[in-house]
Amino acid sequence: MNLRFIALFVVLLLSNVAGARDWGLEDGDIIFHTSLSRQSVAIEAATSSPLTHVGIIFFEDGNPVVYEAVQPVKKTSFNEWISRGKNGSYVVRRLKDKSNLDMAKLKKQVSTFLGKNYDSQFGWSDSRIYCSEFVWKAYDRAFNIQIGTLKTMKDLDLTHPVVEQILKERYGKSVPMEMTIITPVDLFESNLLRTISFKRS
Repeated sequence: MNLRFIALFVVLLLSNVAGARDWGLEDGDIIFHTSLSRQSVAIEAATSSPLTHVGIIFFEDGNPVVYEAVQPVKKTSFNEWISRGKNGSYVVRRLKDKSNLDMAKLKKQVSTFLGKNYDSQFGWSDSRIYCSEFVWKAYDRAFNIQIGTLKTMKDLDLTHPVVEQILKERYGKSVPMEMTIITPVDLFESNLLRTISFKRS
């Protein structure tokens, strides 16, 4: 794990959350946080990262909302989304070069997933979808931009007891080790993105 990132995330965990406009957010920004769900503990252990949930920001009627794959895929107000994260903290990343990209095209693609059920088994089909898969597919299909390197289940650390328990509950004895997967930290670490410079109120 990148030590500079960990330091940044710790600072954010200890800081007060500023308003979205104060932090210079834009349509298409990718927002990360540590979810408070039971599954979050397993994701953190399997990926060695505190980033366990991710969504995409758009402004609607002057207010930021976060499109996210939960149950079901939906849009959530910015303030509600950050309140669901650990200590109300979050990190935002943005494409380094988005000058020729039409964010309306991205939003149209994102909207095609609305209402789909959450995929607790992390499959790669479109019948159900999970958070980082949602973000990866949205950018891939809207712009042919692949944010983050796709992995397989076997690339994760599956040895933690919490991870083992979740896998047993969801797959029984047949864990799909070769299944394609993308995690929040895989997106975060993409060299196509940069971290937004935040301002505190």
